[in-house]
Amino acid sequence: MQKDIFKEKLYKEFQQDLYRVLNVTIDDYLRLHASRGEDPITRFDKLYVERGPAAVRSEMQSSILFLRVVIDETRLGREMSWDEISALGAELGLATH
Repeated sequence: MQKDIFKEKLYKEFQQDLYRVLNVTIDDYLRLHASRGEDPITRFDKLYVERGPAAVRSEMQSSILFLRVVIDETRLGREMSWDEISALGAELGLATH
């Protein structure tokens, strides 16, 4: 089976963004989702086949952003508005869909 360099690049960017934004590894991210019975890699791979790399990048970035939102909302003690979430995504260089 031939390596898919585009998919490899997506996962490398994802790992870098996870560490940059959340200070976690991909293994940490996968453990978090596994504890909830989810497999994001399967979801990303399916999305890659169905909608292509741009959709996967957007989904990966959104998943990081919304984990960061949970952390920030906990710290703030309130829900963030969509404007705040969008501004945070722009500040972090992450897509909000």
